[in-house]
Amino acid sequence: MKIGEALPELVTKNVPSLSYNDSMLTAVTTLISQDLGIMSIGPEKTRARADPTLRHLAISGYSVISKLSDLAPQSYSGFLSSPCVSNALPIGEVTPDDDLISLLHVFEASTFGFALIEDRVSREPGGIVSVADMLGLYQRGILSSDLSVRDVASSPLFSLPKESSIGNAIHEMMARKVRRIVISGTHYFVSDREVLKFIFFQDHSAMITRAPQKLLDASINEVRTYRAATMRGSEDMKRAAKILHDGQECAISEDGILTPWDLLMKPWRLGRLRIG
Repeated sequence: MKIGEALPELVTKNVPSLSYNDSMLTAVTTLISQDLGIMSIGPEKTRARADPTLRHLAISGYSVISKLSDLAPQSYSGFLSSPCVSNALPIGEVTPDDDLISLLHVFEASTFGFALIEDRVSREPGGIVSVADMLGLYQRGILSSDLSVRDVASSPLFSLPKESSIGNAIHEMMARKVRRIVISGTHYFVSDREVLKFIFFQDHSAMITRAPQKLLDASINEVRTYRAATMRGSEDMKRAAKILHDGQECAISEDGILTPWDLLMKPWRLGRLRIG
């Protein structure tokens, strides 16, 4: 099945993009204000026509968190004022005529879990499709799997005390390649997106200009948390996909944490995802 047939609403959806010279601070605040997980930086039209090998680049909330975790506090200010293109990474590209298997290959090779849908001829960017967007295909019978929640849940469940600093939290996220941290002793979690919202949109954001070196000193207890859905390990993939597609970012079972990536990419890697 072609991407345009399976996900027609995403093919026609235009997503805001960044320009090469936008600063990282502009990129981050735009990501948050638009409530987007990722934004593309498309090649200039004239250069793209002359060189079809040029790739679109992208900035994601996760990539911003990753960069901040690597920097010394005294470097935060310079990072935020730098052009976003210097901190961007290539984003996988598909067209509406590519099939769903091609999209899964792009996710596998990508560091984002996102892919840009572009016009094959003009190379104009259209919508952006994510791993989470694919979960709705379980309900339509386009995707199915005989696996259960316990087969794909990620374990052990990683948690931090609520008193942990944001700086420590994002270091742990990057070390474990996760986007969410559970608050110790609870079913509540903190996501990378909410960390960014806190840093750049709350009163705390005054530190960006006043004392950027203290940007990550607050505790995760001050960041907005969400309660994860709870599931049994025996529940099937279709039900799990519905729960995560309907607004829950993740779920917790006795076997670990369940994310959209677990529900889509793990069955595919195991050869247990059926398409069609």
